[in-house]
Amino acid sequence: MKQSDTGSSAGHDPDPASTALARSEERFRRLTELSSDWYWEQDAEYQFVHIAGADTATRGGPGEDYLGRTLWRMATVRPPQQGWAAHQEIVQAQLPFHDLELQLDDQAGRARWLSLNGLPLFSAGGQFIGYHGIGRDISAAKQAASVRQEALDRLEKIASRLPGMVYQYRLRVDGSACYPFASAAIRDVYGLDPSDVRESGAAIMDMLHPDDRDRLKATVSQSAQDLTPWSAEYRIRRPDGSQRWLLGSAVPEREAGGSTLWNGFTADITERKTQQELIVAALREKSVLLQEVHHRVKNNLQVVMSLLRLESRRSADAAVTTVLDDMQGRIRAMALLHESLYRSGIFASTALNVYLRELGAQLFRAMAANEQLIRLELELEPVHVALHQGTPIGLIANELISNCFKHAFPDGRAGTVRMSLQRLPETARLCLRVSDDGVGFPDDFASRHKRSLGLQLVEDLTQQLDGTLEIGPGSMVTLSFTPDPLPTITDEEA
Repeated sequence: MKQSDTGSSAGHDPDPASTALARSEERFRRLTELSSDWYWEQDAEYQFVHIAGADTATRGGPGEDYLGRTLWRMATVRPPQQGWAAHQEIVQAQLPFHDLELQLDDQAGRARWLSLNGLPLFSAGGQFIGYHGIGRDISAAKQAASVRQEALDRLEKIASRLPGMVYQYRLRVDGSACYPFASAAIRDVYGLDPSDVRESGAAIMDMLHPDDRDRLKATVSQSAQDLTPWSAEYRIRRPDGSQRWLLGSAVPEREAGGSTLWNGFTADITERKTQQELIVAALREKSVLLQEVHHRVKNNLQVVMSLLRLESRRSADAAVTTVLDDMQGRIRAMALLHESLYRSGIFASTALNVYLRELGAQLFRAMAANEQLIRLELELEPVHVALHQGTPIGLIANELISNCFKHAFPDGRAGTVRMSLQRLPETARLCLRVSDDGVGFPDDFASRHKRSLGLQLVEDLTQQLDGTLEIGPGSMVTLSFTPDPLPTITDEEA
């Protein structure tokens, strides 16, 4: 019985070593099937003698038809000559090699990039018998790297043609900053190399003008907090000692780790700033010159008024005195316009409502100061007109108001003189009205109108404005005209 049992055991139990080897090979086969890598062996002549897990349809490794061939006969695109020569020196010295990249054609004729790692094999006696190792298909990674490089090349090509620096600026959570990307134009803008700021932006921060540094940091912090676009003009002092004006603008985004990344553009605006400063200086000089001109014109007109006043006092003829007084009023109206321009410092236009208010007050003081029963009512909308229209409008208002004071309230009669200025939205015209509640126009007004110098002057000035003059109802006189377009007023002029 024992013999039977013993015999049965001897006849059916496998060799333990063979069983272990078979199990090991099975585990290795399964691992290679599950792994994205493939296993290979070469003989002492560097020919492939075994390839496991080389399913080229899914892994891109060399198939069984590559057995008996060497790497350098299979490669379609060899690595750089120096790297390939170094690899040959390594295998000839029977040393391990790592991350050998080369391109092979698979069974379908598709080019694939492989990465190989190999270890030398030696017999029990120490004789070199070949290599074994693993390989991996890196075609997808190579293609992605190629796409990224093409995108970077396009970006760099576009950036190189822009008149400024394209960049990415990262503000880390700990407060440190860097420029992960900066186009080659950083050399022109900052006098630095892109590698100088890739890990730290301190080199640029050190260049900021002391008067601009705090302001710039505050705007960057605000942009990071609100994720709003950033834009600023600032000065830097370059390593060569020169000072430059820069204009930066960027759009922020929050990164996964909490950092803020800006994609932006910086341009050198030094030349523009220099030209702007020259223009501002010229405008200031022009403003001072124009102020002086208007001041002198006003003074000269006042001299003329003084001469007319002296002549009026010397004359014994009442008619002559009246004419001279009327001339003083007209010159006073023109002098007032130059005075208002001198005070405001704006010479492209005049605030017509302000000018007419001062003119009315001046006439009231000159002609009705002792007539306490006469009132002047003004209703003037804020309106600006071109300077060349201000003078005729002022002269027309002067004539109309003067006539009211002189003729509407005889024998100390009480009453009100009214002047209004308003826009007519339906026609975009301006309407100036002067009226009174006095005695009204005389019956012979039509004939007197033709003989009156003042009223003829009003008609001539109305034609100069391309306006329309209407008389009535009652004692109302209405001037309507279209204001000319105003010149553009710059911030510097304002």
